[in-house]
Amino acid sequence: MSREREPRMRWRYVINPQFQFKWALFMVLAALASSAIVTLLVLNLVDEHIAAFVHQNLIGGEEAASFLKMERLRIAEVLWTAFGAIFISLMLIGVWATHRISGPLFAMRRHMERIVQGRIDEPLHVRSGDEFRQLVEVYNEMVVFLRMNAQRNAEKLSTISKEMEHDPDEAKELLDELAAAHRHLAA
Repeated sequence: MSREREPRMRWRYVINPQFQFKWALFMVLAALASSAIVTLLVLNLVDEHIAAFVHQNLIGGEEAASFLKMERLRIAEVLWTAFGAIFISLMLIGVWATHRISGPLFAMRRHMERIVQGRIDEPLHVRSGDEFRQLVEVYNEMVVFLRMNAQRNAEKLSTISKEMEHDPDEAKELLDELAAAHRHLAA
């Protein structure tokens, strides 16, 4: 008998480290490459403006040049700090986002292992925000189909064993039906 249960919230976000970190790292590297390009462009722009000010004598003396160099260093520091914050944020977002994908796949694999052990007891549940909900619904329909076929085949085998005692010809017909059902499943 199948009982309805509310899916539990998963607190362990790293379920499949290889998959999750690979895709989180991919996201981070793409964002970091973009951020690095922007950082280098901004620093180049600052350098061009400093050179233009010096060339046009808008600033003069060592004090002004030193001040502009310090400002450039502060801008670089802010940009690289933002760069680091983006890295950490995207890594966390990547793990969270891939959790929504790897969680249902992990649950499905675990459920399949139970089926292989002969425990076709209850449907697989995933959280409402997880990906692959449609796949899980079709998977659950397949499990119901397998359970019904297993029950039908068990009933046929029981009937065959009883018929073999009373009517061997009837048992042969039932065995042929069972073989046809098995061929249908194997196809």
